Amino acid sequence: MKRQLRDAICRINVKPAGADAKSLSRGTGFLVAPDLVLTALHVVADRKSDPPTPYPGAIQHDFPGRKSAAVIEANCWDGKDDWVLLRCPAPLPIAPLALSTPQEAVADWLTFGFPDANPRDGMVQTGSVENF
Repeated sequence: MKRQLRDAICRINVKPAGADAKSLSRGTGFLVAPDLVLTALHVVADRKSDPPTPYPGAIQHDFPGRKSAAVIEANCWDGKDDWVLLRCPAPLPIAPLALSTPQEAVADWLTFGFPDANPRDGMVQTGSVENF
C-alpha cells in the first residue's frame, strides 16, 4: 500500500471519560480535507435515531504516528447512507485522499481499515466499485 494512502487512514475511537475506560466504539476514517475525516456514522453515533444520537465520550483519530481529537460536523451526516464528517481542531499535516467519480464501468479499490475482525493492527481491504 502506498505510504500517502496509508497516512490518510485513521482508526477512530470514541472514549468515555476516565483514563482506564475502554472505547465505546471504533472504526476507520479517511482524511478527505486537511481538517475533515469521513467515516461511517455508526462508528460515532446511533444512526437509527433522528437526528442521530452521538455516543457519549470523546472522539479521537489515530493516524500513523499522530493523534487528533474530533467532533461531528453539524449537519454533515446521513443516517440512511451511514456517513459522517468529523472535524479536527486544526488542519493536519497529512495529504488528504483525493475523492473522484470513476470513469470506468468497474474500478478496483484498496484501503486499510480497523474492522472488528482485527481491531488492534488493522487490515487491508479490497474490492470493486460498479459505475451504473
